[in-house]
Amino acid sequence: ELESPFKISGLSANPYLYTVTKVVLLSALSGVLSELLGFKLKLHKITIK
Repeated sequence: ELESPFKISGLSANPYLYTVTKVVLLSALSGVLSELLGFKLKLHKITIK
C-alpha cells in the first residue's frame, strides 16, 4: 500500500518515464478499440449478406 504513492510521484517526477507510459497506454487503448470496431464491422458485413 505504501509503494503506490511513490510510483505515482516517481512518474510525475520523471517526464520521460511519464511520456513512455502514456504512449504505451494510448497504443494499448487504440489497439483494443480497433479490435472492437473490427469485430463490429465483421458482424455488420455478415448481417448484410
